[in-house]
Amino acid sequence: MLEKLILYFKKIPNVINDREKIVNIVFSPLNFRANGELKGNAYKGKRGSDDLSVNRLDYTTLHFCKRQGLKLEEQSKIKDKNFFGIALLFALEIRKLAKIISSPIKGFNGNRAHAEIKTGFILKEGEVAPAEYNYIADELAKQSRIFKDENVKSKKWKAKNFNEIINLKL
Repeated sequence: MLEKLILYFKKIPNVINDREKIVNIVFSPLNFRANGELKGNAYKGKRGSDDLSVNRLDYTTLHFCKRQGLKLEEQSKIKDKNFFGIALLFALEIRKLAKIISSPIKGFNGNRAHAEIKTGFILKEGEVAPAEYNYIADELAKQSRIFKDENVKSKKWKAKNFNEIINLKL
């Protein structure tokens, strides 16, 4: 509850700084190849939409991101959507391929650190993705830093990589 209050009152700028850490929640085996590489599908939004929801890590916590991932896993109708961890990029890296915009979700139960990656492509159900869209998604996946949280039973980020993630700089 204290974490929720702190995040609720934290001042968050509308403009995303190039050095901000942007976190995409990833799932296994859904978002991974057999060799452990992240698939481009991790950076593809829902059909009929031009956005992929992500979090501005500088204005939220790894614990919040993990709880969000566990909730998405629980609500999923996809069998192979198991919370794995995060894929992290800096805003500058995203901007080389797509747009990143602040998109806070208002209210006490909202997510004020919410942002969206926009590729400019909106696919309809059954439509084949154009090569440029696949290229953008694949490049974002290749450039991502992948961090796994080993203890998926906990609601808090418990992995030894916690400080590495928090202290990561561009």
